[in-house]
Amino acid sequence: MMKIGVDLSNWNNMSDIKKAKVNGLDFAIIKAGSGVTPLDGKFNAIYEQCKKYSMSVGAYWYLYSKTVTGALNEVKNLLNNIKGKKFEYPIWLDFEDPSQAGLSRKTKTEIAIAFMDKLEKEGYYTGLYTMGSWFSNEFDYSYKYKGRSLKEFDKWVAHWTYSTNKKSSYVDENTGIWQYSNKGEFTGIGKAGNGLDMNLAFKDYPNIIKKNKLNGFKENESSKKEIPNIYNMTGVFKIVKPLKWTKELKKSWNIVMEYFDSSEKTQYIVIASGEYEFKGTNPIIVVDENLNGHTKRREITKYLVRNEREANILKSGQKNWNKLKQK
Repeated sequence: MMKIGVDLSNWNNMSDIKKAKVNGLDFAIIKAGSGVTPLDGKFNAIYEQCKKYSMSVGAYWYLYSKTVTGALNEVKNLLNNIKGKKFEYPIWLDFEDPSQAGLSRKTKTEIAIAFMDKLEKEGYYTGLYTMGSWFSNEFDYSYKYKGRSLKEFDKWVAHWTYSTNKKSSYVDENTGIWQYSNKGEFTGIGKAGNGLDMNLAFKDYPNIIKKNKLNGFKENESSKKEIPNIYNMTGVFKIVKPLKWTKELKKSWNIVMEYFDSSEKTQYIVIASGEYEFKGTNPIIVVDENLNGHTKRREITKYLVRNEREANILKSGQKNWNKLKQK
């Protein structure tokens, strides 16, 4: 299934990532920097916003170097910028500057391979971004440099047909992402300045990357589930007995429960710390409910797993837990 995404940089207005995700945006690829500006002015801010609202992200680096040595120096800055971060989409080499047009196809190919090979050796899924015409005319896909060819890397093709219904002649089996417009618009982001770059992803990058423990994902997180945004969090929860760990959930110790407030006609998501056991095929969590100063034991089913960071969001308070509604 194709995913819709945008790419953003210092040239774009700051976006409402939360609103964009609610309206169907799947991913954002953020400019990490370039050979002239080692760190893009909005890279960290956009990255943090995307992570805050569970938006999948990738990154790209705009290359200016005209030699392999220069490219390897630039990739050091890129690695410094992305260190400690996690990316569900590839780290892309953006190779398209007019100053590089006069380089031979062989030289361009060697530069691109050297840059991406270094990223791969550092544990990143990478690929090449450029214009469709450059893929066809400016690189040599039959040439091998240090035993590698460009055929081994994914392509992010920029060819603006301005409509996903109008196909691009440059999109082929090696194309992971197609940038089909530079004049797009998306709810929560708008035109992002003069125009928004719009993209379609053809590969399930989040699953591929997490499964192979790349791009900062040290553990296999492909099976973890997403939950909706947390709109309100009240209640006091405490696990009343140690429960058995399961192999799959051993490091996922937060519980997400649902309750329905009939007076407000609103469904909320609530988090508590805890452990898990299985009774039959259904996961069970046992908690204490603080109900008007009295403790009542209840088994909660149909929970989802979230990360440790969100356990800190837990607020204290009291509710009428008779209104608890299980899905």
